[in-house]
Amino acid sequence: MFNFMLMPVSIHFINSLFSGIYSASFLISKHAKRTTIGIWTILFFLFQIALFEVAARAYPTIDAVAVIINIVLIFILQILMYRKDFSKPEFLFLILPAICALCISVTIKLMVYSLENGVTVFIYEKSPSTLFWIPVVCFLLLLSVVITVIIFQNIIQYHDEELKRKVLENQVQQIQREVSEMQEIYSDIRGVKHDMRSHLENIAAYIATGSGTANEEVRSYIRKMENVIEKLDFTYQTGNPITDVIIHQKSQEAQKKQIQFVSDFIYPIKKKIDMYDIGIILNNALDNAIEACEKVKEERKISLKSYEKGNLFFIEVSNSFDNITLDPETGFPVTDKKDKSIHGFGLYNIQKATRKYMGDIDIELIEAGREKFFNLTVMLYKPCEFN
Repeated sequence: MFNFMLMPVSIHFINSLFSGIYSASFLISKHAKRTTIGIWTILFFLFQIALFEVAARAYPTIDAVAVIINIVLIFILQILMYRKDFSKPEFLFLILPAICALCISVTIKLMVYSLENGVTVFIYEKSPSTLFWIPVVCFLLLLSVVITVIIFQNIIQYHDEELKRKVLENQVQQIQREVSEMQEIYSDIRGVKHDMRSHLENIAAYIATGSGTANEEVRSYIRKMENVIEKLDFTYQTGNPITDVIIHQKSQEAQKKQIQFVSDFIYPIKKKIDMYDIGIILNNALDNAIEACEKVKEERKISLKSYEKGNLFFIEVSNSFDNITLDPETGFPVTDKKDKSIHGFGLYNIQKATRKYMGDIDIELIEAGREKFFNLTVMLYKPCEFN
């Protein structure tokens, strides 16, 4: 009796475990992944025993109903334990082969045996070749579902990588535009310097006339010149024209949105770190910081700083936030935007840039009284070019 019960119990347990792992491959857990799979396995296993062993023995004719109830249970468990992570077309692409395989397997099960004159007759007795073909058909059905899953996962992975690539390309193009803008500004500065010589010569000539009554006009003239120079000057001098432009633009954007912005960033001149990679890190990190601060109703702050420790270069961005949920699997914040397909890649792009320099990122949520801060630390490793 024990051996007779061991087989179905083992099948139900394996079925429960793999159904949880299968769902986890396509959905984002609301809790820790292992905990979710463990809870899923226990609940699904108990329900399988109750449905297919207890209820099926009491009511032998409920096979088709039991299958439908089983499918409904899977959907309920997915709603309770996972966040939906794919669209309706993708969902249909994934589930239709499984439904077809299920229908065919149920049909085969109904055909395996029949009653003739009160005697159970198996199809294997009438047609011995079915001993070979039925397992082959079942294997092919399972294989078709597995292949569909693999194709689906590859499509999703390719789709995600393509979106990340496009976002990264857009950011590189933005930085290239900023480089061109910086070159134009520097060209304007050289032009202003050239004009300044003429202005100073005019002032010197004017003063040389000996007219002492025009001092106020001279001072007004000089103040106007100073205003022109201030417009061409950047508040933050980082040691690199590209990071000067990026930080200047982000600080201006923050000020327009009434966000306090403080920067103590110095470009690592001695280290061979591509300025485009630094630009990608700063653009993404500061864009995320400004976006998070916009949701805060009280005082809003952004702090940017950098420092070096030996061959390591660190960038730290700290910003106020209102409500952030970290994904238990990736450790990254979960985007709350409706179109998740084109959002949430900022930190992935930062991480991709850091790994070119054997580095990584660290995220920390800090509460200081009523204030909450999101701290992003970026670490890059690169030996100094010269000592």
